[in-house]
Order: sequence, then C-alpha cells, then structure tokens
Amino acid sequence: MTDFKDILIKYMEELDCSSKELADSSGLSAATISRYRSGERIPDVQSDNLKQLIYGIVKLAQKRNLSSINDITVHSDFLRFLPDISADFSILQANLNTLFTMLSINTSEFARFLNYDASYISRIKSGKR
Repeated sequence: MTDFKDILIKYMEELDCSSKELADSSGLSAATISRYRSGERIPDVQSDNLKQLIYGIVKLAQKRNLSSINDITVHSDFLRFLPDISADFSILQANLNTLFTMLSINTSEFARFLNYDASYISRIKSGKR
C-alpha cells in the first residue's frame, strides 16, 4: 500500500537527493524531513510545511532539469495521501478545556500522559494553535 512517505521517498530517489539536501532546498528542518520519510508524521493539507516541501522538491527538479516534476504534479501526488481535515478548532478548544475541568487535570499532567509537548497543548487550549 502506498502512502505519503512512499511518494516522498519516490521523489527523493527520482531527484537523487538526500534528506539534508531536501531540507536545505525546502527550508524545513532535517528532522521534519526524517519524520515524513519514516511515516512518523505527515504535513497538514493546508500547512506551510506542505507548501515548503513541494517548493523544495520542485526547486531541486528544476535544478536537475526534470521538467516532469512540477508543483501541480507534486501537489496532486501528495494530496491523494493526506487526510482532508476540516475541523472547527474553536470546538476542539472548548472541548479540551471542558475535559481539563472535568478531569481536574492540568496541562503538564496531560502532556506527560500523552508524551506530548505541554507548550503545544497550551497553545491549543488558548486558541493560538
């Protein structure tokens, strides 16, 4: 079964580029590229990370005179494997705050339980993410 990471790996092989080279070309960190390649993470459909990744791939393709790789083809290849998440984040924020209140738990405890970054959860709770 093909998924996002497989498409990314295919492009990297076609471009004969390393993760570092793609990171430099896209402006994303090497760690982000590594997470995408391993399948640990995928970018959000409307995220700047996806735009930067596509830009980096196309930039490398142009550098290598590979005209078959362009922003439209790369974007459509990736979109087939990205979930279309259209969530109302104000509802998420309200539900998360309600959960914290009902469980009498704070952000740090919640983050430790999920093994997640407490500052990110705080930003969700405050509506800044």
